[in-house]
Amino acid sequence: MEERIERLMNRDTVRRFFPRNLAELVSFPQEEIKCVGIESERTKEHKGELVISKELYLAAVVSNLFLFKRNERLDFRVSRNKWIRGEAEFYDAIAERTYREQLYGYSPLLVLRIQNWTQPQTSPFQFAELLRYADHDQFRRRGIASAVFDTVCTELTERYQTQFVYANFGWTSAPKSLKAIPICFCSEETIEEIRRCFPRDYYSDSSFERTRFLRFMDATRHAIEYGKAMERYEAHARNIRRDLPPTSVPTPP
Repeated sequence: MEERIERLMNRDTVRRFFPRNLAELVSFPQEEIKCVGIESERTKEHKGELVISKELYLAAVVSNLFLFKRNERLDFRVSRNKWIRGEAEFYDAIAERTYREQLYGYSPLLVLRIQNWTQPQTSPFQFAELLRYADHDQFRRRGIASAVFDTVCTELTERYQTQFVYANFGWTSAPKSLKAIPICFCSEETIEEIRRCFPRDYYSDSSFERTRFLRFMDATRHAIEYGKAMERYEAHARNIRRDLPPTSVPTPP
């Protein structure tokens, strides 16, 4: 037996996934930004245990009327990133049909997708993946990405007791302030610890892209693991620097 549920999230809950000063960072009035969230889950039995696949779709949107008066436009479809362009199609579809009352007449400013892969129903978000971060070119280099990642991690920890957050984005492009731990330099013990979050047969090492990065929610643990990962990175870099041009060795973010 399988049960599927999709529901709107409380607006105040959704707002906590975004930085408090988001309006200031994008130079828009606070009252013109609205936050909408959709929580989807699929529950089924697996080997005598209830497991749940969960996804959060979180959007900060801006009134089209406000944008029109300022002669501005927010459109994911013009992005050079194919994943962000894909988010434009999904947003338009749900704004036109399923969630017209909440989204029609607004343009997406930021869209986040967070998922848990599949975990036991009793602890559904020990591990979380920030699968998508869709934004606009004109708002980059303002510290928004770092601020969003921090608020997402904080809210996941407080709301779901999340222990690990995996970001599906390139490690070398991550802001330095994040002190991101690259998957390719995680220890086998760490990977094994993460594996225990999932039911048997649901986890595969190949699910992790080696170029992506990880954060531990416990700050002390994260600092320790980050230090170990950077030691492995430096050792790796020394080993290949003898044979390859310096530009071919990735620089820590």
